Amino acid sequence: IDLSTLECGEICSYEVKVEKAGKYYPFLQKAVNCVSIMGRMALNPATPASPPKRIPDEMFDAFTQNGELPINEFWYLNGTSIGKQKNFSTGHINELMNKNEKGKVIGPYRVAEPKMAIAAYVTEIRHKRGVVIGSQSPWLEALALSAGAEHITTLEYNNNMFLHPKITKIHPYDMARKYKDGSFQEFDFALSFSSIEHSGLGRYGDPLNPYGDLEAVAQVWCMLKPGGLFLLGVPETHNKNSFMVFNAHRVYGQSRLKHLTANFEVLHHFKASQGPQ
Repeated sequence: IDLSTLECGEICSYEVKVEKAGKYYPFLQKAVNCVSIMGRMALNPATPASPPKRIPDEMFDAFTQNGELPINEFWYLNGTSIGKQKNFSTGHINELMNKNEKGKVIGPYRVAEPKMAIAAYVTEIRHKRGVVIGSQSPWLEALALSAGAEHITTLEYNNNMFLHPKITKIHPYDMARKYKDGSFQEFDFALSFSSIEHSGLGRYGDPLNPYGDLEAVAQVWCMLKPGGLFLLGVPETHNKNSFMVFNAHRVYGQSRLKHLTANFEVLHHFKASQGPQ
């Protein structure tokens, strides 16, 4: 992959050419070069670097969306020391599915909304192939399999293994390679919960990228079939204003959400009582 030719284009721009009224907030249409955007998955180093402690001056305006994504707090979190590889067995994943099917809430955030969202769109998931974006443990995968998904691919940088016949783990670098060599198959649906708000902040050893979250969602758009479903969970303010806690995460209001979900028609908005929404 020739990384020098991979442009981000309109995805990495706050200038809006096409804006229309949306159900919850404005809909933005942006041009996407999927070959280039998918190739940019390979930009992250194989060995994570120590997170930077400040945003370089030349990146500050882009990181803060020219003032629309102000930094409310400064933290310093180093997520590069993840520790030993964790192996999640088929039995463990089946147990998560059993708990879910008995009505228990699974997952680290203890919120029911991901299950509710999947139930609302179960016809788009049952007997379909999906991708999970960012996964420390296989609870989202278990929810999708409980809903009848045919197969799940987990896209993640960590080395954790999900040892289940219906789950395949892939590193973003390998996904970029598959997209380039033509062996990639589009997915019917995608799931992500409390992952994309971290993209590009360096917390997990990824390179600083003001548009990391916007790129990540554009990559989902490129991986989905036309009309494919994306269930996305991120922290929200529930108003127009957005802000950032550097280097922890972004918290989304309409000012950032409209860029985050560019080219996606927002069908439904679930509000969780705690955790990302």
